Amino acid sequence: MRLLYRERHQLPVSGSESFIGKPAEAVFDFKTEGEVWFEGERWKAVSLVPVNRGDQLRVIGRRGLILEVESWDQQA
Repeated sequence: MRLLYRERHQLPVSGSESFIGKPAEAVFDFKTEGEVWFEGERWKAVSLVPVNRGDQLRVIGRRGLILEVESWDQQA
């Protein structure tokens, strides 16, 4: 019974859902579209607010090969 409960309540370990809430870092300044480092790889990213090079970001979604990010300081 405990094993079943634990498996049903674990966070996703694969797929887009596993990206949510993880940190990324801006490669350069961008206003709405740019690139970030995420888990050792360079990804295209979009943000609703301007981002500066080196900003720490949080992944809030994914559309295909594009990450949706927000400032790490913003509420999740």
